Amino acid sequence: SADTDWRRGLAALEAGETLAGQEAVRSALSRLQAVVEAEGVSPRERSRALRLAAYLQADLGDWEKAERFFRRAREFASEDLELRVSHGQALLEVAGRGGSEATDREQEGRVLLEGVLTEAPSSAAGRAARALLEEHAAR
Repeated sequence: SADTDWRRGLAALEAGETLAGQEAVRSALSRLQAVVEAEGVSPRERSRALRLAAYLQADLGDWEKAERFFRRAREFASEDLELRVSHGQALLEVAGRGGSEATDREQEGRVLLEGVLTEAPSSAAGRAARALLEEHAAR
């Protein structure tokens, strides 16, 4: 499964097994892409595949791709606090790299995180949003 490939790939990369890790990651992304593109896939499964692809890209440090996957996943789960925090983080990471859309992405990321913080300040997502906002302000 994509979950298994993802975990195996990240474990291999962390252990310094670059080729095995990259192959497992490619396999996971390929499986996830197949789910995203397949007809008849439930919105829940499509959202799950998009979310996993986003986390995988974030783990690899490809925040641009992660942001796009998080955005697509939110189309299916717009109220999910954890997903909103992760998407906000990705937006701030992309904004931090500069570029023509950096200000817009930073603003969008802050709005997402501030929304989570307002809605659920004492939840794990709220605490994560607060920490990301504080970290970003300190940069």
